[in-house]
Amino acid sequence: MSASKPCNKTVLAGESGCRVVYCHDCRVAELEVGSVSLRLKDDAFRNLSSLIATAVANLDKASLRDGGFYGQDGYHVH
Repeated sequence: MSASKPCNKTVLAGESGCRVVYCHDCRVAELEVGSVSLRLKDDAFRNLSSLIATAVANLDKASLRDGGFYGQDGYHVH
C-alpha cells in the first residue's frame, strides 16, 4: 500500500465482536477480536485457519472422553 492510496478492504466474515477484513492491495487478512487486531499475510492466515480447525476437532474429540482434554498426541493437556 502506498502512503497516498487507502487500502482496498473487504469484510470476509464477521460476528458480534469478531471479524476478518482482507486488504486486496496488501494481501493481508486482519483478524479483529474485540479491541485486538492481528494482521497476517495470506499464507500465515491460512496456516492459522488450519491450526484452529485442528484445535476445534481435538476439542470436539476431547469432549467425548472422560478425564479431561487430550492433545493430538493423546497426552493430557495442562
